[in-house]
Amino acid sequence: MGIKAHPARFPGKLPEFFIRFLTEPGDLVVDIFAGSNTTGFVAEQENRYWIAFEKELQYLAASSFRFMQEEMEDEQLKNWHQEITIGHPVEVLSDSKQLRFFEGAVSYKPLV
Repeated sequence: MGIKAHPARFPGKLPEFFIRFLTEPGDLVVDIFAGSNTTGFVAEQENRYWIAFEKELQYLAASSFRFMQEEMEDEQLKNWHQEITIGHPVEVLSDSKQLRFFEGAVSYKPLV
């Protein structure tokens, strides 16, 4: 799809160590420089809620693919990525574990 990778990627084992050491299941993990959102992805796998901030919409859009349903068509993925990249709100997946934390959140609108 021609998506630019984040330049500061790191293996999931790095945030996994700190998430397990410093939090309990059900806690909130905050990542103020999300990048490719490895931390959020690992937090969700470790049964923690997470909230991430990323200034660059291209990286925010690319990181969203980590959390999408596998059965999404390529065209849907391209549209999702384009909408986020240009700053448009997108629908949050209805089966997301994160929705329980935000009680009724149904969309995300980036601050630009």
